[in-house]
Amino acid sequence: MKSIDSRALKILIAYSPIYPEETSQEDFAYAKKHGLMFDLRRMSHDAIVAWAIDEFAASRKSEIVRSFFIGLGLNEAYLRSAISAYAVMTNFPQHKYTTTEQNSDFCAICGMMRDKNINLSFLNKCRWTGSLVGRDPSVLAFYLQQGNKMSIDKTKLMANAEKNGVYKFIQILELIASSLGDEKPSTLYKKIKKIPSLKMSTNEARYLLDALGYCGILQTSKHVGFIYKYTGHLSPSKSRSSDWGYPVDFWTGMDGVNFDALDYWFSDYPEIMNWKSIQPT
Repeated sequence: MKSIDSRALKILIAYSPIYPEETSQEDFAYAKKHGLMFDLRRMSHDAIVAWAIDEFAASRKSEIVRSFFIGLGLNEAYLRSAISAYAVMTNFPQHKYTTTEQNSDFCAICGMMRDKNINLSFLNKCRWTGSLVGRDPSVLAFYLQQGNKMSIDKTKLMANAEKNGVYKFIQILELIASSLGDEKPSTLYKKIKKIPSLKMSTNEARYLLDALGYCGILQTSKHVGFIYKYTGHLSPSKSRSSDWGYPVDFWTGMDGVNFDALDYWFSDYPEIMNWKSIQPT
C-alpha cells in the first residue's frame, strides 16, 4: 500500500469547504499532486449515477471487506470507508433524473440535483474519518473510486493488519451481542470507543456504527440495511434531532447482531463464522 504523504494529509485535514481560500494555492497543488485533493467538478445527475454504477461494478466485495479489516487493524478510518458506499450501492436503482410535481429541483429517487458542483476535496476529507457524508451518488461513486484505486499489497504486514482487524471486529461483535435490550447507538458507541485496541475517536466510533447499519449488521426487522433494500434520501429517522445514519438510528440491543448479514460480508473469514456458530439463536 502506498504510503500517505504527511504534509499532503495535513493540508487535507485542515481544508475547509466553507473557507477554501484558507488553503493556499501552493498547498492545494501539493496535496493534489499526492492524490489527496482535487479540482471542483461539475457533472449532471445522469453522469454521476452512471459513474457510481460503473465504480460499483468495478468493485470486488472481497477487497472491500479486506480493506475494512486492514483499516481496523491499522486504526486507519479511511480504509474502512468504501464498505459503506458498497453497501448502499448494492440495491441502488439505475435511473435517469426523475422529478415530481411537488419538487422539480431534486431527483425523486436519489435526491440529487439535475446538475451539481462536486467538491471532491471535501468528500475526501470526510472519507478520511470513515464518514459516509450523505448517500448522494456522487459520494458513493467517489468513495468506491478511491477504494478501487488503492492497491493493498499482500505483504506480511498487511496480512497481520487484516488478522488484527478481524480480532478487533470480533471484540466489537461480542460487545454488541452482550448489549442489554435497551442499548442504543448513542450509548453503544461510547463502549466501543473504550475498547483499548481500537484507538478510535468519538466520531470514528459513531461512523463505524453507521457503517454497520448500512451493511445490515445493525438493523431492525422494519428498518433494514441497504444490502436488503435501497432506501432513498427521504429515509425516516427516530427523532428530529437524531444525526445517526439509517437504519442504525432505529437499532436497539434487543435487535442484536444480524447473522445473515455476517454471512453476506464475512463468509470467507472462519474466525467470524466460528464466533457466529457459538452464539445463541
